Amino acid sequence: MPHALFICTGNICRSPFAEYSARTLAEDGGCHDWTFSSRGTHAVVGYPCPKEVVRVANAFGVDVKPHRGAQVEKADILSADLIVVMTHQHALWLRHQWPDLYDERVRFMVDFFPNACHPPEVVDPFGGELYEYRAAFALIYQCIEGFIASARSPSPP
Repeated sequence: MPHALFICTGNICRSPFAEYSARTLAEDGGCHDWTFSSRGTHAVVGYPCPKEVVRVANAFGVDVKPHRGAQVEKADILSADLIVVMTHQHALWLRHQWPDLYDERVRFMVDFFPNACHPPEVVDPFGGELYEYRAAFALIYQCIEGFIASARSPSPP
């Protein structure tokens, strides 16, 4: 089964929302051949998602309560068929950590936005107001919908 790895900074906000959204939308959309996980470049290891994340994720029908933060490791990169980062900074961090593993598998979340007009990256809402979480999660959710649509098509995402 192909595996998608979502990466953000602390792995308690954006990437877990992407992971659990992908699981939910893949199940609902009949895209059962992918697996999903998430990690952080500077993870808050073992910590649950903050209450704001849980609350806003629930509004999208996504349950992130089981998630605990985890640091990205070389084994995660090796096992991923697709590596989806939230920002250019995450891509640069990966390239610096494992230059020999940085390849076409690394994509930006916004690459999956359903149309050509999109923000350049998914801004971190951590510590912000609820509307900032809603905006970031709405963008991620739309990108995941685009990913699921492309994963169901004959060509790879």
